Formats: sequence, structure tokens, C-alpha cells
Amino acid sequence: MEVKETSLDLSTLLQAANLAVVSLSLLAYLVFGPNGYVDIYAVLLTLLFGAENFLFLRFEKRSRDPFLVLLVFVSTFFYLTRVATLLYDPWSQALARYPFGPADLNRALLFIIASNLSIFLGLLAAGRLRTQASAAAAAAGPASPVPVLLVFLLALGAKYFLVPWAEPSSKLAGYLGSILLNTGMVILLTITYLALNFNSLSRLYKSLLLALFPLFILLSMLQGSRSSILSLLVLALCSLLAVKSRVAFGRRALLGAAILFPLAVFSFFVSTYLRKAEYTPRTMITAERVRSLKDFSTAADKKGGEPLFRLFLDRVGYLSYAADIIANSGKYREVINPAYYAKSVVDNVITPGFNVFDVPKAANALRYIYLGLKPHPSHRDVLREYHSDMLTAYGEYYVLFGGYPALFFLFATAFLFKRGYALVAFKNPFLRYTCAAAILLLFHNWLNSYGLDWMGMEAISLSVPGLLLCGLYVRRPAAAADGANIVK
Repeated sequence: MEVKETSLDLSTLLQAANLAVVSLSLLAYLVFGPNGYVDIYAVLLTLLFGAENFLFLRFEKRSRDPFLVLLVFVSTFFYLTRVATLLYDPWSQALARYPFGPADLNRALLFIIASNLSIFLGLLAAGRLRTQASAAAAAAGPASPVPVLLVFLLALGAKYFLVPWAEPSSKLAGYLGSILLNTGMVILLTITYLALNFNSLSRLYKSLLLALFPLFILLSMLQGSRSSILSLLVLALCSLLAVKSRVAFGRRALLGAAILFPLAVFSFFVSTYLRKAEYTPRTMITAERVRSLKDFSTAADKKGGEPLFRLFLDRVGYLSYAADIIANSGKYREVINPAYYAKSVVDNVITPGFNVFDVPKAANALRYIYLGLKPHPSHRDVLREYHSDMLTAYGEYYVLFGGYPALFFLFATAFLFKRGYALVAFKNPFLRYTCAAAILLLFHNWLNSYGLDWMGMEAISLSVPGLLLCGLYVRRPAAAADGANIVK
């Protein structure tokens, strides 16, 4: 599908966003002044950060690199904006863990700016990507949408209603269910299917498939997940970047994006409220859980006593998490180290259903350090009070590789991601674009890392259902012979 003249390229929108965020930071500093976290040097580093993003995007417009789009997308909305929000409201759960001052934030900002330059150079060294037209993908007509609908519904039912996660005897069954019907991968497959075949589907099936996305958001919110809308946005972005290379938005799409922000904030509020009762990735949606919403209020989180919008700003401020880990790298090295990761991979990736070392993932264990609890929590401890902390690629690599030597490893990781993407060479367009989208998703999740051990689990939970289910999304050659291009 050709991009209309009235549409705006995503790179252009991100350039405008960087200009707006930098201007907002300057205005916030003039209005509110410095505080215990932000000084004038942080604002100046914000200007440098924004200029770096702007230059990356100028380069991306000439070379069309989806990895650069994702890098700037994450940097703009979750790192650059945090300086402005800290000026407006100098409060952060992550930065309150240990003594932290403006000098610590400045060091973190400087390292992140250098890290992004290293990632950019790694992507540049990997070479340019060849763009491939996606129009031929649907030339023979799409596979039947009926299995696509059924797999999506089955994945939602298994995740939120059917699988008895809480029973110890079902741990292996729950693990296999989360792998075979990984909701993120099913959504990625569905979005890619729609991106390639949208014009070939009947109105009925378009409506039914599109209706499943708000259903996913609703169920995720009721479970207690606070990032369902963001997750769906990232999945769609990865799929569209893989299929179209250049993503642009018309007026309707921009209006939809504007509506999504208040919906995302409201979803965060509701999910935060429901978390007070219970939340783990295994939480089931029950009638009692839904009825508990009758006491919901947006005024404040009564458990912590903090306004919900303050918690929202803190949660999307990934810079805070990276800065805390960078500033306190010596403390967090207790779980962010190769030996701990090796044990975690054995327990959480290689030996599902039972434990060898009884070591939870690093992101689940981090709170035991900054809260001064037992140094080595068990899986049972984590399930009893589930919590995960974002490490970010910046914080994690800073700890793993001892500071600025991490820049080389960031360069190498970015290089490997892009080289792997370039090597995807399936003849079938759907398989090619789905694999490419999955690599982009892993790159995005690496930037917002919850630990390399967590990444190992993610890689399996994306690749296994991708391999097992992709045949349902591809039209069989014999069926394509009739030349039909509409699925009714």
C-alpha cells in the first residue's frame, strides 16, 4: 500500500517529539528550577541527547534502518522525557533506593548518550538493509483467517482463564502453555498477517481480528499488567517496520495515537489498583477480581499513598532505573554477573518444571538487594510477592563489563542484531517478515532489558510458537491455485 501524501513519516514525528521534549525540559527548568535530582548540567545533557537523536533520524531517513527507529523511539519517550518529569515532580521509587544526586544522573545521562552512539556505530558497521516489497506477499491470497482467530482466542483463554498456573503440580504444564501459546508471539503473527493481507480480507474477518486487540488490552488490565497498550504498540511497530520498512501515519492514525495516551494512563491506574489484591504473571481473572473494581478511585494508590499519575510518570521513566543501577553498580553486581546468570538460565530456561539452583531471574531478585532482604531469594519467595525490576541494556552492561568498556559490547550486540536481521532469507514473505519482526522485538526488549537471563526465556517463547504456528498463517500452495484474493 502506497503512503499517502498527507501522511507523516515516523522518523519525522520522532524528530518533532525530540524537539518538543527538549523544549519542555528547558521550560520546566525555567519554571521549577533545579532540585535534588536535576541540575543545569542535566538539562544541557538533554540538549545533547536530543541533538544525537535528531542526527540519528536524519541518517535513518536516507538509509531506512528499523533498528534506529526503535532506538530513538525508546530514547525519546522513556529516557529523554524523564528529565522534564523529574523537574516537574522530583520523585522516583528507583532513585530513592540509595543516596542519589544530580551528579549521579549526569553520569548516567553521559553514559547513555555514549552508549547510543556505540549502538549506532554497531548498526552502521553491520551495513545497509535491502528493502523488499511486501505487495507480492498477498498476491496468491491469504491463508484462512479462521485458524488465526482461533489461535488468538485460545492464547487469551489459556493466559487469563484456563491454565491452572497456581498449582505446583502444573508448573511444567504452565511453562509449556506459556511457550506454545505465547501471547506476544501470537499477536505478532496476527499483526503481520493483517499487515500483509488486510486488503484481501472480508470486512467481517477484519472486524473480528481487530476486535481481539482491545480484548487483549482489557484482559491484561484486569490481570494487573500495566503495559498492555504499550506492548501492543511495540508489537505493531516491530511488525510494520519489518513489512513496510517506512512507517507513516495519516490523520486517523495520529488521532488514534492521541486517544491511546489517556487510555494507557487509565489502564495503568486500574492495573495498579488491581495489583493491591494480587499480581503475578500467573494471576487468573475471576469474577471477584472484576467486582473489586467497584471501589476503584483514580485519586491515589492507597497502598503506597502516592498519586497514581506520579506512579505512572515514574514507571515510564526508564532513565531512573538505568541511573540507579549505574550509580550503584557495585551493589547490584551481586546478581548481575555471569555466574548468577548461568544458574538462572539453567533454572528458568533449560530445566522448566523443576529447579537445580533455585535461582529466580535477576530482575526478580534485584529488590532483595535494595531492600536489604535475604541475598539469594528462592522461586517461592518471588512467587509469594512477585516483582520485577528493569535493568535496561545501559545499566546491565555497565555492571557486567565494568563501566565504559561496556561500550564495545553494546557496539557488538547491535552489530549482531542487525547482521542476524539481514540474514533472514525465507522465500515465503510471511515467514520472512515475521522472523524479522521477532528480531526487532528482541532488540527493543534488549534496550529495555530485564536481564540477559530473561532474554533467553523470551527468545524461546518467541521462536517456539513462531515455528509451530506459522503454518496456520501461510496459504498452502494448492489452495492458492484458485486465484481467489478475498477470504469470505
